[in-house]
Amino acid sequence: MLDSAAYIRGLTCSELTVTGMLIGSAAPDPPYSVYLLISTRDAKGKVTQWAVEGDSIDAVRRRGHKDGALRMGEIITVIGHPAKPGKKPEERMPKPIRGALAGALDLAKEARLILGTEITLPDGTKLPFGRIK
Repeated sequence: MLDSAAYIRGLTCSELTVTGMLIGSAAPDPPYSVYLLISTRDAKGKVTQWAVEGDSIDAVRRRGHKDGALRMGEIITVIGHPAKPGKKPEERMPKPIRGALAGALDLAKEARLILGTEITLPDGTKLPFGRIK
């Protein structure tokens, strides 16, 4: 659960910003994408979880991501684009699908998958995270 206010704010019809607590992650070997799970809470206290898909761990590292930069329980902000309905993220996931990957797949089926482009850490550091549309 979140101690601080988290929010979801649409920037344009195709860009989305989600701020919430990091509650899960999966970084399978390339060429597979990195997935994050984020828990948000709105002003009325309703909790919503989101999955965020990034590039492969190698691509994310090449852009400056350091191992250990993201810690469970931190409040982070993700900018990205909603995944298009009908896309099948399970085709981009290693098998077997379990743990945080299973959580991301479940959220994708509920239209709560974001194709992340940038993460902002609590200290304001911005990390490129995925492909920019």
